[in-house]
Amino acid sequence: MTRHIPNFLTFMRIGLTPVLVLFVAIGGPSGAWLSAGVFLVAALTDLIDGHAARALSAESRLGRIMDPIADKLLVVTAMIVLVWAGPLDGIHIIPVLIILWRDMLVAGLRELTASEGGAVHVSPLAQIKTGVQMVALFVLLIAPAIPFGPIHLIGLVLLWIAAALTVASAVEYFRSESKP
Repeated sequence: MTRHIPNFLTFMRIGLTPVLVLFVAIGGPSGAWLSAGVFLVAALTDLIDGHAARALSAESRLGRIMDPIADKLLVVTAMIVLVWAGPLDGIHIIPVLIILWRDMLVAGLRELTASEGGAVHVSPLAQIKTGVQMVALFVLLIAPAIPFGPIHLIGLVLLWIAAALTVASAVEYFRSESKP
């Protein structure tokens, strides 16, 4: 039974993405609190599922395939609803595009490497990028519920930092894969 916990967490993250959209659509402070809460729970499942798989010796082929898909669905959904709802507009769409482009390129690299029998491993820099990105998206989701202070600005700054880390980690991935 415990062997299924990591995959359950991964599929839970996938299931939470439409709930995130629903709560952002509600709008206002209530929608912001609810969407940020759902995002936080989903982000924590991302943190926990890999550790649980290793700790329970429950790593599976399904988990290796679905975990990055679940991660991308969560992040892409959050960015799309933030653009749709308005907190991300104008020049602040650039970090969204950078993150999306990098994720598509790395997904392609993973597919190519897997077809050749290899694997692309997540680098420490990519893990830091993911952490900063998750915090940025959480802050931007909750910002409409906090009408005082620079919370929205903090979220934007973190998103730009995540975009810079995204570029650095993409360069790192492609350098490591281009070595014989």
